[in-house]
Amino acid sequence: MKPGELQKAAGLPAAVKFQRDNQKNALQEKTSTAILLPENYKGKGDALDRGNYRGLKLTEQVMKVLERIVDSLIRQVVSIDESQFGFVPGRGTTDAIFVVRQLQEKYLAANKRLYMAFVDLEKAFDRVPRKVIWWALRKLGVEEWTVRLVQGMYANARSQVRVGDGYSEEFEVKVGVHQGSVLSPLLFIVVLEALSREFRSGVPWEDLYADDLVIIAESLEECVSRLLTWKEGMEEKGLRVNARKTKIMICGNNLDLLQNSGEFPCAVCCTGVGSNSIFCKGCKKWVHKKCSGLKRLTKDSDFKCSRCQGTARPIDGRPQSEVQVGSDKLDVVASFCYLGDMLSAAGGCDLATTTRVKTAWKKFKELLPVLLSRHLSYKTRGHVYSTCVRSAMLHASETWPLTKPNLQRLQRNDRAMIRQICNVKPEDVATTRSNELLTLLGLEDLNLILKERRLRWYGHVERSSGAIKTALDMQVTGSRGKGRPRMTWKQVTERDRKDWKLSTTDPHDRNTWRSGVRSAMRAASQLPGRGSADVDVAPVPAR
Repeated sequence: MKPGELQKAAGLPAAVKFQRDNQKNALQEKTSTAILLPENYKGKGDALDRGNYRGLKLTEQVMKVLERIVDSLIRQVVSIDESQFGFVPGRGTTDAIFVVRQLQEKYLAANKRLYMAFVDLEKAFDRVPRKVIWWALRKLGVEEWTVRLVQGMYANARSQVRVGDGYSEEFEVKVGVHQGSVLSPLLFIVVLEALSREFRSGVPWEDLYADDLVIIAESLEECVSRLLTWKEGMEEKGLRVNARKTKIMICGNNLDLLQNSGEFPCAVCCTGVGSNSIFCKGCKKWVHKKCSGLKRLTKDSDFKCSRCQGTARPIDGRPQSEVQVGSDKLDVVASFCYLGDMLSAAGGCDLATTTRVKTAWKKFKELLPVLLSRHLSYKTRGHVYSTCVRSAMLHASETWPLTKPNLQRLQRNDRAMIRQICNVKPEDVATTRSNELLTLLGLEDLNLILKERRLRWYGHVERSSGAIKTALDMQVTGSRGKGRPRMTWKQVTERDRKDWKLSTTDPHDRNTWRSGVRSAMRAASQLPGRGSADVDVAPVPAR
């Protein structure tokens, strides 16, 4: 029987009465010994570094039921601040990413800089002292009998490490919350809630997802000051900030790090060039027409790009490479992967789409035996592809203000994977229509899915009264720079509403809005071209 079924069968009142009667002693034997799996890789960092592994603790099913009951009891009493997006019903990673992206978008549009500190806690779940957990629960108003129940779950906690078919000797665990426990995430965010109430600024300037903290400020001095305040507050309660993994990002126009892409990177912007380019005599590289400063391309053998003339923006736009914070020196980065979404110091979603495409190809190659299996129908393979590969490609896409090159990058790689699933040979690519392959696999066009996700998220933001709505409505004054301004996320969604004739539909009515989006999606999928250009974007030919 599953934990949820056990909880339902037992009934919450009966379970609570059992806990009140037994409080602490009855649980000690149940929680005395647990099995620890040491192979749990965090999924990021060097896989050969043992510091990137966390032990996963296996507990009995009955204990999971009791933990769920205690979890619900604590949540009824404790109020978690809206700056915490992790392990709180109704909030998630998309909320936190959206808040950070909206602040960055608005400040860059006003030609202002924004300073972000991405704080990493060293083995946060394993290091939090047990006494701090009891202190936090009592400070937030949890009843004493409930606190003793939690203490009973951790009293005399012992573990064994499973290695292959054998087990190590038992050892006592006196610090940290249990990795893999149902109750542990709540206990941890309760600790952060209790210790930060006196000094935090709140959303949108401080955003938490469990132990992932980002501090946002309008000046470097303010950012460093608040980072030191958080550092002192957490270290006072036994948590430790990992200075090696804590990063500073200075956001502003042209403050990113240009990276070469394509077979022939442009000498000025470093992105791959096509046929509409000119050769530079000085650096012997090709240059986009838009980067050349020429109104019309000519066969000018004496052309020199702005990079050779010394007028182009620097390759590394970071104002500085390090920031002194107390006794530590923190690295200044041009990009940072925040909750799976790649943020660039220069804003936009170019780097995010590129990173998501790489992640999708990695997932695709892992699932290649399944996706190419002739024992599965095309519909089944399409479902696996949509669930496992496309979902990885479109993580946080609701928050992206997509441009045409961004969309083409996503579509080009999406169609390349679909052709491989359908075993389309290279010589048949030109004569094979993408719509036929999508129908064969039971998939919708990627552009339609992106629009649907954006519009559904737009409705969610409009109905919200929390941090995401505050970030969207924030006004930042400043002088706009030269040139055409970037499309904002709100402008992109307004264009989507107009394209799908949803301008008169009220997003505040959830059922009406979602029904309208679904109907518009079905109508768009039946049109010729399925909402996007039907011709595949060809790769840049070699010179």
